[in-house]
Amino acid sequence: MSQNLYGEASDLLLELVEDEPENVGAWTALAKAYDRAGNISGSSDAYRKSLALDPDQVDVWISFGNFYFRGESYAQAAKAYRSALEVDPGSAKATNNLGSVLKQAGKLQEATTHFIRATQLDGSYALAYRNAGDAYIMLGEFETAIDWLGKATEVDPQNLFGWYWLGRAYVRVGQARTAVQHFQRVIARRPDLPQVHHDLGEAYYLIREYDKAIDHVKTGMRLSPAAAKSYVTLSRIYLGLGRQKAALAILEEGIEQNPSAPAIHIQMGDIHKSASRHNDALRAYTKTVAVDPDFWTGHYKRGVALYYLSRLDESKVALNKADDLNPSSSSVKHFKGLVALANNETDEALSFLTEAAQRDRENPDILFHLGQAHQRESQWAEAEAQFGAAYRLNPRKSEVLYGLSQVSAKLGRRDKAREYSRRFKTISQFEQERDVLMKQLWGKPTSIELRRDLAYLLEKNGAYSEAIEQLRLAAYLGDESAVEELERLEIQTVIRGK
Repeated sequence: MSQNLYGEASDLLLELVEDEPENVGAWTALAKAYDRAGNISGSSDAYRKSLALDPDQVDVWISFGNFYFRGESYAQAAKAYRSALEVDPGSAKATNNLGSVLKQAGKLQEATTHFIRATQLDGSYALAYRNAGDAYIMLGEFETAIDWLGKATEVDPQNLFGWYWLGRAYVRVGQARTAVQHFQRVIARRPDLPQVHHDLGEAYYLIREYDKAIDHVKTGMRLSPAAAKSYVTLSRIYLGLGRQKAALAILEEGIEQNPSAPAIHIQMGDIHKSASRHNDALRAYTKTVAVDPDFWTGHYKRGVALYYLSRLDESKVALNKADDLNPSSSSVKHFKGLVALANNETDEALSFLTEAAQRDRENPDILFHLGQAHQRESQWAEAEAQFGAAYRLNPRKSEVLYGLSQVSAKLGRRDKAREYSRRFKTISQFEQERDVLMKQLWGKPTSIELRRDLAYLLEKNGAYSEAIEQLRLAAYLGDESAVEELERLEIQTVIRGK
């Protein structure tokens, strides 16, 4: 029914309630008609009138809650769903919907309790099973999510949403081949769903069926030309295949289709930044904050680009804005610390970097820079502790080895200093050779010879997973000998891991 027809229905129902002001059903119907016609205040008033006449209408309380939920008035929605449960504590729908409000509020554990309770109240309630699975995905409990999403498909095997969400959960647990089967099941019945094509493409990429990955992401793009996610994903696939120019070209196409999508500008900036084109990266990040001034990531990345361009005052302003928008980000604190270090504000740098390290103890870059800040203050033992922690997380980073060699010498540990210095020279030489080959591959992404040279260099220096990836790309490009080398290296890597 068109909005105009809902408006006409509203007029007729309004006449009815004026003639019959005690007609509960008419008030409810008027509330729904107003809602569909876009008359928000009228709908709210009509719901309230209906419930004032008869407060024991469970379905009307639920509809009233749904009205608020769609308008993102979650506190009011929760109040309505709780009122429904006061009337009927056994209402599975009200229980499930209250769980959805709690999920929106980030109260995921409490939300799962309500979703599970809804399935206990109604064992055939597939939506509640799916919601429980989705909440467990958000909690990072993917195996549990798969159990609940599997139950949803058992209860309602014809419902495609269940199979789709089950596929997404399998991707998250690293079982992309199983995910492909579930996505294909959905596509077979609904080939017009762009999001499913997109996710199927991502799953194919994970199992290295690159042509199928590109095909499905492009199909999703054709079905929904303005969907930013497809352009970003396709650019990442192209980057994974070493096709940097194609990655940038598809993002340009995405900007033409949807110039106000922050994700596309961010991805564009990230590609430029990875190639040390910081001015180009800055332009992309600046466009990001222009289209979405409240997007903290845009301000953060803009601050990073300005830092690398040595525009420290501007960087500080951008990072402060990002910090205001997201005060819990360890990444923002990290670069605020780097700006302070560059400005020789060591006490301030130590404060920011310590906070960043407390928020993320698994980031070797943060720990390394915290070590540098201690080094500036001649706090050698503290510097050694942070450099050591960074080294344990990534023993193949030349700057960490150099820092360890310096502080070991200061602490009188000359044998250690010499050993770290030797390793530093070896890794530094490797990094230089690797960077030369990577730069050459930028201009010749389909060169089998360059990929094989890079794979050999990586294997020789113990970077086995990176070497395997380069051999896979060489095989994809048609290098038959790379297939045998790949099989050999994969077997050796398995043996080393035992």
